[in-house]
Amino acid sequence: MNFEQWFKERTSRFERFLLLSVGAMLVLLLVSQALLTQPVFRQIFSLVERLEGKAYLPAMPSDSPAVTSKTDVKTHQLTLEVVSGDASGLQVRVNGKTAAVFSQSGSVIVEVQDGDDLEVYGTDVGQIVEIKVTEVSAGLISPKRGKTVTFFGRPETISWVVAGERR
Repeated sequence: MNFEQWFKERTSRFERFLLLSVGAMLVLLLVSQALLTQPVFRQIFSLVERLEGKAYLPAMPSDSPAVTSKTDVKTHQLTLEVVSGDASGLQVRVNGKTAAVFSQSGSVIVEVQDGDDLEVYGTDVGQIVEIKVTEVSAGLISPKRGKTVTFFGRPETISWVVAGERR
């Protein structure tokens, strides 16, 4: 028997062994990933899952409401006016939701609360529009009266609303 034939026999058996091993490992990988979707098996197989612990849920007294009602939060008003440009159809959004839409009059009154994000949004505006905060109710620190924002056709933040006592 020559060396070349002996080598081919040995390597072909070894090649079959490698292919079977790779196939078995692939099946084992797929099965283990499928098992990790179940919480019981994830607790057993994953060290991180055991170290995570339980979520903290503070105890709520039964007589207190779980959520603060919207009436507890003070609402403020501010007036926005167009200084230059055509703002018809331009929206004023509070926390991403449309609160007012500019019309031909060129001014809107918006109700806001402390912590709100106030922005101008529009898509069909072909020119630059300048908007000014003309009136602010008592108790609002930001945006200040007289603040001007220039809208270039993409969402523009006017201000984060800050309410409180002025010092």
